[in-house]
Parts: sequence; structure tokens; C-alpha cells
Amino acid sequence: MKHMSGHASRGQVVLDFMVSYGIAILIIILAVYVFLRLDIFGKSVVSQTCTPTPGFLCDPDSLLLTSSGNLSMVLTQYTNGPMNVTGVACASAQNVSGDFPATGNIHVTNMPQFYPIPYLGNGKVIYSGNSTLITAKCYGASGIASSSVGSSFSGIIWINYTYFGLPKSVHTIQAVATFTAQYG
Repeated sequence: MKHMSGHASRGQVVLDFMVSYGIAILIIILAVYVFLRLDIFGKSVVSQTCTPTPGFLCDPDSLLLTSSGNLSMVLTQYTNGPMNVTGVACASAQNVSGDFPATGNIHVTNMPQFYPIPYLGNGKVIYSGNSTLITAKCYGASGIASSSVGSSFSGIIWINYTYFGLPKSVHTIQAVATFTAQYG
């Protein structure tokens, strides 16, 4: 009879051990989750990304998206020659045909209402292998993509450009990058 109670007490000790440590592990996991959600550590868990199309390069660390929807980023081009960028557009989606933004600056023009001040104006020259800072207002389905600090926005950047040596009427409109940025 003594032998059976020895097994019962050993089983009870194992059960107590597992329950105690199991509850402790759950509390730790819950605390880490709460810290991350409340941004207590001062760093967001949203990572900024920028995926360029061939011929272009973008640095995710250069992405700056204000809470009022203004985006700035450094864009580098590696095409065959210098280009004059005459328009920039930022939107959360493409149109039905997939070649232009669905909202906002849908024709990728240089009209001032689509840009934060100072705006693009007559364009920016980017030589192959060089970088420039581009800015634009980002648009979502319901208008300018404004949000609170810490939220994230995923979108597409288009540019309207012409190459030097070609007639100024020969413009190319191209999506140059997809990105995810955190409002700051």
C-alpha cells in the first residue's frame, strides 16, 4: 500500500510542476505580446520594405510616410541613360488594367495638388546610377492615405519620365516599386 502512495505523490509533484511552469510561460508570452502591441519597447514590429522593379533601386530605410499621407523616398535608377522624371504617383492599388494608379494621381502628372510642398514642378533629372529624393501624396480607396503614427501603409510608386534625346512627347509611365512603410 505504501508503494502506491509513493507513485501517487510523485505523479502529483510532476503535475504541480507542469501546471506551475505552464502558467508562468503563458504569463510571459502574454506580457511580451502586450509589450509589442503597445509599442513599449519603442520599436515597431512593422518592417519597412521596398521592392523595386528592374532598372531601379529603393532603400526601405529612406521611406518616410507622414501621418497626413506624404511619402518621400530615395530612388536610384539603373537604366541606359539620364531620365527626366515629370510625375510621381503613390497609391495602394493599380487600376483594372494594371498600368496606372487606381486612385489619386491616376495619370501620374506633375500637378501640384498631388505633391507635398515643394512639389516636383518641371521634373527631376536622374542620371543612370544616381539617386534622387522623390515625394508624393499617397492615396487609398477613400482618398489621401492619412493615418495615425505607427500604422502601416502598403502601396505602389509610379513615375512618369522621358529619356534625354527623345522627343519630350515620348513619356513612359512605369510602376517602379512596391513598398510598405510605417506612418511616422
